Amino acid sequence: MKAQIAAFLAAGAILALAGSASAQGDQGQTVPPPETSSSASFAGDWTTTESNMSVTQQGADLAGTYVKSGGRLVGEVAGNQAVGYWYQDVADQACDTQRSGTNYWGRFTWTLSADGSHFDGSYSYCDADPTNAWTGDRQN
Repeated sequence: MKAQIAAFLAAGAILALAGSASAQGDQGQTVPPPETSSSASFAGDWTTTESNMSVTQQGADLAGTYVKSGGRLVGEVAGNQAVGYWYQDVADQACDTQRSGTNYWGRFTWTLSADGSHFDGSYSYCDADPTNAWTGDRQN
């Protein structure tokens, strides 16, 4: 097995030195390089339908703050999707249970555009399914 791994790595090094982005298969067909799985980045400053927002992202972990009612959020990113929870000091609806020290919280889901400049999404109060529109545009 070690010999197979070494041969594979050596072949990869030869292709890299040759400047090739793909390899030739046994029948001469082009074999594309393997796809890498990465998440889109929601990090940055946004103008949203809820208020201006600043988001940070470490790998799949998302966190942010927004102007409206001391808003803050946490979530996870997979591909171009983010899901998580928002929290505020006050909101239109109070939840029966507290999360992160407040009774004003809910869920959110966002989908980032292909160019990363816009997201479409929704939010809810408490643990309901997100159905209220929450969209945003990246600030430059």
